[in-house]
Amino acid sequence: MAHAVRRMTLRIAICATLVLGFAMALPARAQVVRDIIIEGIQRVEPETIEAYLTFSRGEQADADQLDESLKVLFQTGLFADITIRRVGEDIVIAVQENALINQVVFEGNDAVEEDRLRPEVRSSPRGFFSRSEVDADTNRLLNLYQRLGRFAATVEPKIIELTDNRVNLIFEINEGDITRIQTINFIGNRAFSDAQLKRRIISKEERFWRFLSRAQQTFDEDRIAADRDVLRDFYTSEGYADVEVTSSNADLLPDKSGFLLTFTIKEGLRYRVGDVQVTSDIVDLPLEGLAEMLETEGGDWYSSTKVDEDIETLIEDLRKKNYPFIDVDVQTELDEGDAYVTFALFDGPPVYVERIDFVGNVRTVDEVIRRQFGVVPGDPLNNALLRQSIDRVRALGYFSRVDPSIETGSAPDKAIITTEVEESSTGSLNFGLGYSTLDGTFGQISLGETNLFGEGLNAAIALRVGRRDYGVDLNFTDNYFMDRELTGSFRVFYDKSRSSGTRLYDLESFGSSVSFAYDLAPHLTQSVGYSIAQQKSKNTRTAANEDLILQPNKSTVSAVSHSLTYDKRDSRVFTTKGYTLSTSQTIAGVGGDIRYYKIGVGGTYYIPLPREAVVRFTTNGGITRAFGGKKLRLSDHYFLGGESLRGFASSGVGPRTAKGVTAGGREFWTASAEYARPLVAGSRTTRLRFFADSGSLRNTQAILPGRTFNKKHSIRSSTGMGLTWLSAVGPINLDYAIPLQKEDYDRTDRFLLSFRSSF
Repeated sequence: MAHAVRRMTLRIAICATLVLGFAMALPARAQVVRDIIIEGIQRVEPETIEAYLTFSRGEQADADQLDESLKVLFQTGLFADITIRRVGEDIVIAVQENALINQVVFEGNDAVEEDRLRPEVRSSPRGFFSRSEVDADTNRLLNLYQRLGRFAATVEPKIIELTDNRVNLIFEINEGDITRIQTINFIGNRAFSDAQLKRRIISKEERFWRFLSRAQQTFDEDRIAADRDVLRDFYTSEGYADVEVTSSNADLLPDKSGFLLTFTIKEGLRYRVGDVQVTSDIVDLPLEGLAEMLETEGGDWYSSTKVDEDIETLIEDLRKKNYPFIDVDVQTELDEGDAYVTFALFDGPPVYVERIDFVGNVRTVDEVIRRQFGVVPGDPLNNALLRQSIDRVRALGYFSRVDPSIETGSAPDKAIITTEVEESSTGSLNFGLGYSTLDGTFGQISLGETNLFGEGLNAAIALRVGRRDYGVDLNFTDNYFMDRELTGSFRVFYDKSRSSGTRLYDLESFGSSVSFAYDLAPHLTQSVGYSIAQQKSKNTRTAANEDLILQPNKSTVSAVSHSLTYDKRDSRVFTTKGYTLSTSQTIAGVGGDIRYYKIGVGGTYYIPLPREAVVRFTTNGGITRAFGGKKLRLSDHYFLGGESLRGFASSGVGPRTAKGVTAGGREFWTASAEYARPLVAGSRTTRLRFFADSGSLRNTQAILPGRTFNKKHSIRSSTGMGLTWLSAVGPINLDYAIPLQKEDYDRTDRFLLSFRSSF
């Protein structure tokens, strides 16, 4: 009997469970909502809450709709707590509003300005407090500090409760020190040492001598990715065509004091060029002479750099020959140490420039950038011309970053060129300081702006002050005068110099000049100008009466000038290769009462050497003569020394009168050789220079009638060393030179310091 009762009880329990489960699986029965009652609101309007509900009065609402409404209300961020319940035919919604933020305050941010922090924070005064939003704000602030290299930084949000359900939100920040790269290691490099590879990459190890340098010592993922490309390009340019940079790991030390950066490299074989061919699938394209244009030659070590230059050479040459859409596909076959290179020419799809856009130029007007482009909307898309255009934009010096990109336009055969730039400081405050054993201490200060009003205008004012002379110089230059590729310059100047060991007289000059420069051909610039100056001489009788003939008390100099410059340097700022050639002519006598002409020539040649070193050779020369029955004034002679011949004082070279006054010469030449390299391996901010200068003044006899001169045309020479430091406040130059060949009457000046600051 008991057993039967137990079985019956079990059957009843199973049936009850099945019935209950089936009932729970059925959808909840919807009921008509008679009213919606909202409790706990203070600032939020009832209509605002009802707008987020998935049901309304008079409509049916089931449990799923109540659940969905609850989720939607929480997502608004307006409430700290919400409950929704059914009371009879009514729906009661009880809310607890989030507090209202009264203030958002940052504490402990000494290194980073508040203006830099505030955009990272979404929580704002008069907004509702949300714990999830504050957590997100905290993470964004930490990410900002990490981007700035401060991985040890901490951010802790503090909530100060006020009356009327208000709070103050305070972000307490411990910025910590900048987390720099402590060590850079390379694994797998056999052909090149760690030191050689460190010099190539952008990232640098923390060293005490870089405390004011611009070296990239902080951790940056994008920079490390760029370093991988740099290493790959370096190896392929040295013949390692199948090199792989398999990994780049940055490990934060346990105490967060720095990073350990490790690059793993699989070098592979070094390849020589086995054969070079130029092929084409274009029927009417002549191939004669194309192979001779290439730098890549059989027997040389393979170089990806030369291959890239050859591609650009071919494209540029053929597009000039009316093949606007020519393209090159380089096919490199590697076989047991030999690289067989084929430049395959093909006619790419016709693509035309639809639009050229600029992004990031807040201050600089679009037209300043646009006029540097050799392509305009409607032209065939020419990658070679585009690269040249981008190089011209970079050469302006207005931007720290110039990144072009090409996107498909409104049709497949149209392209939109977008150039993103990041503006840099273009104003400069220059200081120069020097000491001469003859003239004592002298200095110069100048204020300049190379992008005035964001329109590419150049203006500068300079003040020079010394123990014996001073002057003011005002310059204004428009590189696109009258909206043409014509550089117009205007100058006003005032100089006053007292008599010294290099001059028999006081000389005061006031005048102005105007000049125009334009390109005659690629790399060839011509300049023409006119100047007029009123000059006064005083105290000319104190030395000798005969000097009056050669330096009149008052004169007007009206002169025209002309120059030609051929510039093939790779960069005008940090030149590593190339050369310049120049010639100039000046004729005084177009009006005024002075008649003379001057002819000058000059040239510089740069040779790149291993380890980022550069050798520079420079030479200059000139000749001046009077004409029209006039005599040449002393002030129109050439004077040698100072920057023109280091180790000698300004105007310190040449024969002198009995009182030791320099007479100068009517001819001169100078020559200089300089070797420059980074002071520390891999440094981009310090350069150590070794130089040797030589020169001579010619035709010095009979300059002052009745005086006896040493008529030797001897050669002067000097040697020395200098240091250039691109510090955080600007470039600083320090030079020390020792004269090797000199005459007893020459004046020397061994030491010169100058620096420049930008703003």
